[in-house]
Amino acid sequence: MQWIIPLATIIGILLGAIGAYTWFALSKPDNRAGQSVIDHLGKAVLALSDDDRDGAMDALSVLMNQTTDNIDAYLALSKMYRDKGWFHRAIDIRRRLLARGILDHNQRRAIMIGMVIDYQKAGLLGRAINAMKTVIEMTDCTAQDHELLATLYEQAGRYHDAAESWKKSGHEKNYAFVRTEIARQMVKDDDLESARKHLVQTLRIDRDNPAALMILADILARTDKITQAEKLFDRLQKIRPDLTGVIADTLEDLATETQNSKTQAFFIDLLEKQCHRPRVAVRFAGYLSRLERLDEARAIVEHIDTEELAPEMMARLVDISYRCGAVDAAARYGLETIQRFLDNKAFVCHACKELVFGMEWKCPKCGRWGTIRSRRSYSLPS
Repeated sequence: MQWIIPLATIIGILLGAIGAYTWFALSKPDNRAGQSVIDHLGKAVLALSDDDRDGAMDALSVLMNQTTDNIDAYLALSKMYRDKGWFHRAIDIRRRLLARGILDHNQRRAIMIGMVIDYQKAGLLGRAINAMKTVIEMTDCTAQDHELLATLYEQAGRYHDAAESWKKSGHEKNYAFVRTEIARQMVKDDDLESARKHLVQTLRIDRDNPAALMILADILARTDKITQAEKLFDRLQKIRPDLTGVIADTLEDLATETQNSKTQAFFIDLLEKQCHRPRVAVRFAGYLSRLERLDEARAIVEHIDTEELAPEMMARLVDISYRCGAVDAAARYGLETIQRFLDNKAFVCHACKELVFGMEWKCPKCGRWGTIRSRRSYSLPS
């Protein structure tokens, strides 16, 4: 049903064009050219009413070879090309329109932004960015213009430029998330001190940014500042209780990589405090089994609610169950694991309802920041 609104819009544009050309044609003694235009526009409308987009494109394409000043007809054809995935044809129409001297300020601006979107959808991000910068420089730019440019920069991986554009757009939370991505890259480059300073500044802008808190806590734990890291992890759990499992993932990796006794003690303390959470309980049972405390591990395993566990966690639970001697539980969890692998998207975007495999800070579908939640903490509408 999503096609109804765009279709109605295009039909409305074409009907308006027919009305304008009817008046134009009747106002002249020789109206044969005007009548021809009206005929083709009428054919396009009839084709669209029959859901025949190819027929509508054919009718409008004929107008491209005739002398006409009707901008809306051209834009309707350009939109149809875009919907078809023929981005280069859509771009060509907009280029031809921009070369004409009959455009007013608003029309030129709208056509240029449409070309930016065509470039973006065609994967020509460099050209899209340059075209959008031209729009901002040559027209009265808006916050939405900077927002579109920021999105283009993000898609191109130019996070420093994206941060500046988000700042100009007034979207502070998006600005904070992009700065966090810059810090994440610094961590990958092993520049922990620069990343730490960057994250501290980011948290001054958005003090509850979960991605910044997570990365900063990770850096502090790696640099043996366990007390400060613990405070940040505790704060993160209060802000986003659904991230406790992700925090446990991070701490488990830290404890394994660093072999730091303080980090390991903090990891175990978190497991004990948060053992009522399934993902944490699996880790705690695994830890107890490695210490040969099998009875305690088996007691935990047999009472885990597996509803929110991702497939890899289910597989770990099966392994732990066998190790603890809970054979019946292992068999039951094994069957659940097979089913879970068929539907293994444990997280959902609470903005667009997109299901995703793991915890991400940016939705891969709608592009919004900080909207991903575990499916257990956010109910999908039926």
